[in-house]
Amino acid sequence: MPIAIAIAVLAILLTACRPFNPHAHRFTTSEPQREDVSGSYQIRRIFLLGSLQDVGDYLRQYGKTRIELRLDGTFRYVAMPWIEEPKIWSYHFAGFRDGGGSWSVVRTGSVGSWDGKVAPVYGVEFDGLPAGVAVAQFTGKDVVTGLIFTFSDPDEG
Repeated sequence: MPIAIAIAVLAILLTACRPFNPHAHRFTTSEPQREDVSGSYQIRRIFLLGSLQDVGDYLRQYGKTRIELRLDGTFRYVAMPWIEEPKIWSYHFAGFRDGGGSWSVVRTGSVGSWDGKVAPVYGVEFDGLPAGVAVAQFTGKDVVTGLIFTFSDPDEG
């Protein structure tokens, strides 16, 4: 009987916290140059969990969010969903905002594979957005095809 309980507890622990980001296979693992990523990006998909889940349908309907990364290192955003974190792990949708700031290509972390190989992950760091969305990962293996913003636990995607 103790073995069955131990297996049940282990199964719950393994399913409670995934050790990976479900979008990790999309991340860019070779460092792009500024000219490779300059351009306009628009929301195509939204995956929201927890307290933001109800906001997802509204954001999908609105669908006008755009971020323009300029070659000179500045960016503009239009109708950016403004997510605030009034207390840790608690998020609040505060409407849409327009604005801008500066940006740079940065290493945002690493991604590992089941065979033990680890590769760097690259993205963009924004000066001018709230802390929760100040960094986004690039997508695309050989050519950057998009951005992924992660709210809350990065392992949730």
